[in-house]
Amino acid sequence: MIEAADKLPEGSARSAKVSIACDKFAASLRLDAQLGTMLNLADCRVREGKLADAYELLEEAVAEATRTHDREAFAKQQLALVAAKVARITVRVKQPDLEGLTITVEGHRLKREKWGTAIVVTPGTIPIHASATGRDPVDIERSVAPGGDVPVDVAFAEAAIVTPPIVVEGRSKVPYVVIGGGAALMVASVALGIHAHSRYTTARDANDKAGVESAQHEADAGTVVFIGGAVAVGVGIYLYVRERSPSPVTPVPTSDGLTLVWSGKF
Repeated sequence: MIEAADKLPEGSARSAKVSIACDKFAASLRLDAQLGTMLNLADCRVREGKLADAYELLEEAVAEATRTHDREAFAKQQLALVAAKVARITVRVKQPDLEGLTITVEGHRLKREKWGTAIVVTPGTIPIHASATGRDPVDIERSVAPGGDVPVDVAFAEAAIVTPPIVVEGRSKVPYVVIGGGAALMVASVALGIHAHSRYTTARDANDKAGVESAQHEADAGTVVFIGGAVAVGVGIYLYVRERSPSPVTPVPTSDGLTLVWSGKF
């Protein structure tokens, strides 16, 4: 049976008939899993070039033939012929405990119990795809020749460590500092005014012109300090009202290390 498959020209009308026959055998096998149907479908799969599927069918056929003592030698012979033509790959998973880890070989999901064991494939270029939660997918292609047994190591890149932006909670302290400084200046100006008035009164009573003039200069200085303090308080209040949100500080890598960039309002 299987030797004749090598003589069929690809793309011929006969090949099309073989595919139709395979579909019929597959439908029959789903309805009633008979040994003869398994053997015929396996022969069809060989003729289609689907050697891995044929090998799997023949393994089942050998088990059934052994159990029933029906065409056991023939089934084993057919299995041996296909075994010489198929290839094998062994998928070795480096991080088997990753969440959501899924591996497919030729588009078919590989069961976990098959990880690390040789599986039969049709010779050629074999695509392997692996995915896991939070990791970039892994796509691998391996070329395997008839009779070959190729190991395939599946390993994911380490997950990137994402550093969240550092956020300074609450309002900036700048408005409070400016308001506090302005208030301190205003208090100091009041003290200067009281001291200047006392000096002015004493100098005036003593008819001390120089003392009176000095007291007036001190009073003028107190007025200037008061105005400066009032302006500072006004600026602080403006900054306080203007500020609406926290000021984020973002770490930015540089050639010298890590630089903190402040992008908020002051």
